[in-house]
Parts: sequence; C-alpha cells; structure tokens
Amino acid sequence: SSQSIRNTAQQLSEVGFEMIILSFGSQFDIESTDSRYIAQMKSDIGYSLSQGIEVGGYDLIGWTRDPGRGWVALDEHGVSEGNACFGSGWYDWLSERIGTFVYETGLSVVETDGPYAGYGCSNVSHMHNGEGNSVAVNFANQAGLYRMMRVWNMYVHAPDIYYYQGVNKDAIGYDENTFSMPRQQQMLVTRQILYDNTFRLPVTYGWSFVPLTEYHAGGDAAIFEPLAQNLADYEFVLAQHLAYGVGACYRGYRIYDTNETRSVVTKWVSWYHTYRRLLTRDVIHLARPDGQHLDGIVHVDPFTEVADVALAVWFNPKPVMVEEIVGVQLYYAGVKPGESVGVKVEGGGPIMIMEADEDSTVYVNLSVRARYLTWLIVSKTGV
Repeated sequence: SSQSIRNTAQQLSEVGFEMIILSFGSQFDIESTDSRYIAQMKSDIGYSLSQGIEVGGYDLIGWTRDPGRGWVALDEHGVSEGNACFGSGWYDWLSERIGTFVYETGLSVVETDGPYAGYGCSNVSHMHNGEGNSVAVNFANQAGLYRMMRVWNMYVHAPDIYYYQGVNKDAIGYDENTFSMPRQQQMLVTRQILYDNTFRLPVTYGWSFVPLTEYHAGGDAAIFEPLAQNLADYEFVLAQHLAYGVGACYRGYRIYDTNETRSVVTKWVSWYHTYRRLLTRDVIHLARPDGQHLDGIVHVDPFTEVADVALAVWFNPKPVMVEEIVGVQLYYAGVKPGESVGVKVEGGGPIMIMEADEDSTVYVNLSVRARYLTWLIVSKTGV
C-alpha cells in the first residue's frame, strides 16, 4: 500500500539505507496503464526521494513469462514452454511501458526477473528469421532494453550476467533454498557463498538475500522476524553482509521493530558508511567459513592516497569466545616485506606498529566473542 511504502522509506532513511525495491508480492506493476495508480506511485516515489531513498520495482520480463498476444516463444515443435520472445512485439510493448512508467513516476531502479535465458523460438510471425537467428535477435533486444534503461539513468538488478549490456547487479551466486534453512546454518552457508563468489565478482557486482519474512519454506526457524526476538542473529546477518561489502535484499516489510533493533541497525549501517571506501574494494580471502574456526577476509586499497589501506574482518561461528593469532596478508594492499604498518582493532585503542614478514603478512592476536565478529584497520605509517 501507499502507506507501507512511505513507512518503509521513513525507516530506511532513519537508519541510513539508500534504496527500496518493491518486489514480487508487493502488488507493484511497472506495466500498468492505470493513471490513478501511476499518479499514486509518483507521489510515493516523490516522498521516498525526499527522504533520500531511491525506489525501484520488480517485473518478470522473459523466462517463465507468457505475455500473451502471440508473443510467447515456441520450441522446434511449435510448442510453447511459457517464455516470452524478445524477437516479437513484446520487446517494443515492454520497452514502451517501462519507459513511460519511469518518465511519469521518477522510478530509478528496476529489478528484472527472468531476463532472456538463451532459448530459441520457431514462431514465424515474429521479427526473427524463424528459429535460425532467434537466439541472436532475442539477445540483442534484451541487451538493447538494458542499454535503454541505463540511458534513462536506471539502476538495474537482473539475475543474469548482462553486465556488459548495462546491468549493475546480478545475484552473488546463491541457491534460493539456502534461505529455508535454520538461521545459524543459513548464515554460515551464506557467508561461504560470499567468500567463494567474491573470487569471481567485485563485491558491488552482486546481491545477496536475507529472509526477514518467509521466502520458500523453513518457518520461524529460517526467518528473522520478529526482529527484536531474534536480534543477535539479525545483527550478525546484517553485519556479515556489510562487512563483505555485498548488498543484501532484505525481504520483508520493515528494517526494525523496536528502538533497540533500530540502534543495532543504525550502528552497523553507520559503520559501513564510515568505511565504505575500503568495504567496497577487492577482497583477499584469508580463511573460508567452515563453522568450526574463525573465518576471515581483508579488503584492500593499494592505490589510495590516504593512510588506511586495508580492513580485515574475522567471524566467529562458534557458541564460545575464540582467542587466536591470525595472519593478515597485505601484499595486495601495497605493503612490502619488512614495511611497518599501524593496526587498530575495531578502529579504537592504541595503534599497534607491526612489521610485515617476507610474505607481507602481519599477525594479530584477536579475541572474538561467541557468534560475532571483529575487525581491524591497517594503515601505512609513513602516509
């Protein structure tokens, strides 16, 4: 509803979030021609923008979408598999509807589910030359739609690797069934996914997922609502995503439910904003999550002109405090063997001056409380 959009935008603004996406199940309709609906969305988007919140919306555009009007793709036997053909009038109609909605409402983000996925089409009434060049035409038109969205200054979410065609973010690499697992398992597997997929993607190229409300299955054990009752888990899942620098889709209807919850969310979002430069830099992988030991990463920025060149984060998945000496590899932060660096645990306390060994590694004695995380900043002492 209009009020729920405004309430959510207000909450997001209070804690420092920057975007709301009206996803499937929200009744958002970017293809609508209803003038009253479009006017209401313009008003709601205008309110959200006044709070500093960009607004986006979901649309299923290709794969698993039968748009009707003879625009469905047909296989080699002339049978529909329920997928839209971008080599038909669907491409022109969809482009016009999205463009009109964006122009009339100020929508600045679009989440396109089911982009063209490589299937052929034998429908001879479409714009392609039978099945022979249907893949090429479908791909070209899908790519053209994304390029058009970028001309419209849209931020584009799409679960496929159309980066060179204009998409800003693809899914980081998760399996949706992950989010039906009990929270502790879910958070561990999610962190493994973040760890593994940041070998292949910069952290800002992919989104992750947090089921505040039920997604596929799993019930109360899988979700984070009520947030105040599950605050320890909610804080950990929020912190682990922000610490990786990977934006998550928090699927739900609110970002906090009590003042205590709001304080926790605000703390971590403020931390992210403080260290955003480092948190959005490349990841060096220190120890993969296994649920039995500390796991960690370090973000590095070797080309910065300021002193702070790395931010390392260590996670403790165990139900007890862990004390351990950990190595932080700093070669890719531009630290040379034998070079002295300053290390601050959690950004406070005295700066520890350490000398990098022959592998550009420094060793830090950490104490990480149960099912929590700690972090440290590394600075070049001569800058």
